[in-house]
Amino acid sequence: WLMLELFPEDAAAIRYGQKVEAIIQSQPDETISGRVAFIDPQVDPQTRTVGVRIVIPNLQGQLRVGDYARATISLPAGSKAKSSGIYDSELADCWICPRHPHIIAKASGKCPLSGQDLVPTSQYGYVSQSFAESEALTVPRDAVLMAGEHSVLYVETKPGRFEIRNVVLGPICGEQIVILKGVTQGEQVATRGNFLIDSQMQLAGNPSLIDPTRAEPLPDEGLSETMLATLSKLPKTDQKLAENQRICPVTMMYLGSMGAPPKVDVNGETVFICCEGCRESLLEHPQKYLEIIKTADASKNQFDSENDMELPPLDMPEIMEFDDSLPPIDMPMDMEIEHESLKLKPPRPVTPQTAA
Repeated sequence: WLMLELFPEDAAAIRYGQKVEAIIQSQPDETISGRVAFIDPQVDPQTRTVGVRIVIPNLQGQLRVGDYARATISLPAGSKAKSSGIYDSELADCWICPRHPHIIAKASGKCPLSGQDLVPTSQYGYVSQSFAESEALTVPRDAVLMAGEHSVLYVETKPGRFEIRNVVLGPICGEQIVILKGVTQGEQVATRGNFLIDSQMQLAGNPSLIDPTRAEPLPDEGLSETMLATLSKLPKTDQKLAENQRICPVTMMYLGSMGAPPKVDVNGETVFICCEGCRESLLEHPQKYLEIIKTADASKNQFDSENDMELPPLDMPEIMEFDDSLPPIDMPMDMEIEHESLKLKPPRPVTPQTAA
């Protein structure tokens, strides 16, 4: 037997009879195959791991008690893989012993070791053919920025422009990481320079890794049921315009929060305000409030690599004065330091790949 210790979230995906490949520490050049025979139903309170017992052959007695091993268990990485079952060519449409997973037959019968009836492998979640649901969307690990429970990607929406995306991560597959939610196949993601993009987003007060929730829309776009009910009393055309505008540019309050919003024509554009008290200010400074509406409509979670990647010039070093009470130090030398503006190349986008 080979005893594995898995984290609970990893052990939850393991099934009885699943194939395992292991490399024993004392035999690093040889790979041994076995199958899962038992999964401990309890989590070890000391190590917070789940014990998994693997049956492996030891006909020549080369394996020794107490030796260490590194094991690999292959699992489908797709978001629907768990509900779709696991495909194993050696178990497809076969029968297996419920006590000895290495006893596999093409037809029903009895286990030669225990005498128990063999059961269909489908009872343990094995399917007869592979499904497309087992495929997964992957991106390079360097493309993902992670902090606590937050994980984000920067997706190129236009040449040189990147948009932050909150993503749900799946398992890590070597240098690739599975993305369960947040991007679609064919989109371009930044893999280099994304930390610089993120820092610029933070400085601009836009959604970033530190606070990616700013990129999430407010429930019902910020309009409560009462506000939506108030806006529904407007003509259909005006109702749609008011819902898209959402806020009064003068008070920044949601339209419908103070009754039916008045409609004002400003330089040929239709603008809604929360109340009649805002009409005078709107007409007195029309450009100011039109710009507020446009800013609110514009995406605040985008980064322009051409305009925002340029860093300010480096400041000249300051001359420090040392207190006489400190230990003596070498006198500073006069130096001429050249400095110039730095420009970084935009992050190189890559296309998420599909991996089985």
